Amino acid sequence: MLADADLASAELHDRRDVITRWEENLEDRRLIKHALALYADVEAAREQRINVADRTTY
Repeated sequence: MLADADLASAELHDRRDVITRWEENLEDRRLIKHALALYADVEAAREQRINVADRTTY
C-alpha cells in the first residue's frame, strides 16, 4: 500500500511539473507574440517615418 501511495505521489509531482512547464510555455508564447506585434508596429512606424522624410526631400 505504501508503494502505491509513493507512486501516486510521484505521479502527482510529475504531473504538476508537466503542467507548470506547459503554463510557462504558454506564457512564453504569449510574450513572444506580443513582442513580435510590438516589433511589427515599430517597423511600420519606421517605414512611415522614412516615407514622410523621402517626400519632404523631393
